[in-house]
Amino acid sequence: MLHLSSFLSLTKLKTTRIKDTLKNFVIKVIQHKNGHIREAIRHTAEWLFISLTSRAEPFVFPEGKELTDAQKAEQANGRAQYVGYVQDIEALIDTYGTDDEKGEYIHEMKPSVHKSLQQLWGRLTDNRAYQKLLEATLPIPYEIFIKRKEIEHELLELLKEHRSDSSVDDIKDIIYHEEESGDMMKIISLFDRGSAGELSDVLELVSDAWNYFPHKTLNGISPQEKLLEYEHAH
Repeated sequence: MLHLSSFLSLTKLKTTRIKDTLKNFVIKVIQHKNGHIREAIRHTAEWLFISLTSRAEPFVFPEGKELTDAQKAEQANGRAQYVGYVQDIEALIDTYGTDDEKGEYIHEMKPSVHKSLQQLWGRLTDNRAYQKLLEATLPIPYEIFIKRKEIEHELLELLKEHRSDSSVDDIKDIIYHEEESGDMMKIISLFDRGSAGELSDVLELVSDAWNYFPHKTLNGISPQEKLLEYEHAH
């Protein structure tokens, strides 16, 4: 007789194998020479994306509730699969990428395997679940970690003071997806009440957030971490 715990363990194992099989199938078919087939598999891969993000960053209610040990183990497994999936796509991008395409925006690229890979990679990495995954897995210098926590606390207090509907995660999202200098003004505008003295403090805090929080254009690290890398290299 199969006990319930054994059945659940077997079900999880089968589910993991199915996801691994689908991932391998996606990676194989996304390299097909026929663009219609590549587009079809990109849409099919949406199911895998939803599954991985929900496991890597599970919905918790009420907010702040601790995960059980089993849920933590499933989260760790989901995060590992997520990272592996992204790394496989990045390896293929390096294989298919050409020098003349590096400076182009994805939507400007001609139909190709490289473009399909970039679109798939963009979908996988352009979300809050992946940002949190990077924060949890990338090694962060201790001084950066402490400063980041201080900034998060100060931002949270300022948001409460302004009775803002925005959150610290919203600010992190703006910084992570920054594309132009005006993006910093979006954050400053959350706290601008017309007071010159107060605005000076806000500018300092937002500048710190900009420099210490991760940016997608820097592969998930902050400008301050990039500066440390440069200093250590020289």
